[in-house]
Amino acid sequence: MKKMFYSLCFLLILPLLLTSCSQKKEDNSNQPQSQNSANAEENPTTPPSSDTAADDVSDQQEPSPAQNPSADGLTDSESQLQPQSISLLLSHESITKGDEKEVFCSGYYSTIQTGDSLYPKLQDALTDYNMDIRDSVQDTLDDCYEDCHEHSSSGNCSYYSGIYIQHEVYRSDTTIVSILCHESLYGCQENEDDCKELNIDPVTGKILHLNDVVQNMDSLSSALEEAICKQVPSGSLKDNLSHKLQDILEDDAAWNLGYQYLVFSFEAGSIAKETEGELTIFLQDTDGGILKEKYQQLPDRYAYRIPTEIPFYADINGDGTTDSLIVHGDITEYDMIETIDVRVNDTSTTFESWSYDILPYLVHTEDNRNYLYLDTLHDNDYHSISVVDLNGTSPVYVDTIEGGLHNGIFCDPESFVIETRLDLLSTYSGIRSYSLGDNGMPEVQQDAYDIVNGITLTAKKDLKLKDGKITAGSKCRLLRTDGKTWVEVELEDGSTRTIEVEHNGWPQMIQGEEAEEYFDDMIFAG
Repeated sequence: MKKMFYSLCFLLILPLLLTSCSQKKEDNSNQPQSQNSANAEENPTTPPSSDTAADDVSDQQEPSPAQNPSADGLTDSESQLQPQSISLLLSHESITKGDEKEVFCSGYYSTIQTGDSLYPKLQDALTDYNMDIRDSVQDTLDDCYEDCHEHSSSGNCSYYSGIYIQHEVYRSDTTIVSILCHESLYGCQENEDDCKELNIDPVTGKILHLNDVVQNMDSLSSALEEAICKQVPSGSLKDNLSHKLQDILEDDAAWNLGYQYLVFSFEAGSIAKETEGELTIFLQDTDGGILKEKYQQLPDRYAYRIPTEIPFYADINGDGTTDSLIVHGDITEYDMIETIDVRVNDTSTTFESWSYDILPYLVHTEDNRNYLYLDTLHDNDYHSISVVDLNGTSPVYVDTIEGGLHNGIFCDPESFVIETRLDLLSTYSGIRSYSLGDNGMPEVQQDAYDIVNGITLTAKKDLKLKDGKITAGSKCRLLRTDGKTWVEVELEDGSTRTIEVEHNGWPQMIQGEEAEEYFDDMIFAG
């Protein structure tokens, strides 16, 4: 609960602080540049030249047609024999209604696109889905605004109300794109949470249903009931679980497909007591008796979410036998995770965390190495990633770095994005492309961070720079940074300027003067 509070508060408050600089769909700042720099972590990067284009931001390592033939040319048998990762891009949008004098409603949601142009039917399906999401958010806001405006005087409605939608990617390759949509309605007379699945055949664009991927629904129902009984205390379950499951499955329950496992998301009160909240059940197909053959195929490399606190079974160390993997967080009296214990069979490694939540990902490389990535949430919505090596006779903690997996997307260990909190001329998030290094740690693949929050500063007086001039009154959108010494900004005419910043302490300085002497609208947080 504390994790949800911190994360939701930050995400909901930030758009309000930045309403004058909200993200636009055409902005490319959330797509990292593909520039290589093996020593980017150790050495300050060189500021961009004056002819850097504002839109000089490329998609994440998009494969060329020569490397990956068009998906439209793949037969069904070929697509299931040759699963390959497909990149997905999430961008955030917001809609507001009302003003400070009455009721303010806000819709905050993410849209999904593929960075791979080889799958046009997948993009068509995602475009349709994005339009449906936007329409749904707008309709919900209209209803919420009307409802809250009517009841605000009686105290039955919060001043700040709306809907928050986030997406969680479980799998994205040529076999299936599987995404879970979390919807939260808050501040209105009744808060509500809902889960909806989106499962697409990327070659045909077809929306997949549960019976498209499962061999036998009766077998699934029995296996799911068994998994629920193992993962949920028996005293928490409602009576007549078998019948309730049948009804839920017939209504096309919220389900997602990972790598040889299914994930079911049950709303609060559907199969367990309401106080238990939303339930997520991982159902593994260890003997291949649940999933159809096509959906059992695995790419040569992949990364996927696994649960915490319960055993997850896979060939962890590559010896051809099934191992038991458990990720356990030792929670203190203050609801913080003091240490994380990773146990493989009868061996384990333990390290400090001091976090509120853990999102573990099992990573498999083309050369059959296996690692565990643990994305952990800390105070003020800070994230860090800890890496555990699973290739020996026992798990070994490697190291921890600042930052979290951008938008929770981690399906391809050769191409993923890490988001880091930065604070040069404002507090914001910066993203960079990474791949898996030789020791399992993330290895940076671009020399600078792309700034994703769309922050715009206003120049208070003229500023002469090496690559040009910023005149008083100019609007300057933060574009890129090395996080240490410079920030590249985009002016209203599309040209760019590089501002060198002295950041050895507080306050930050520009050409010997405090940064606030030059710019308005800087925002620093936590």
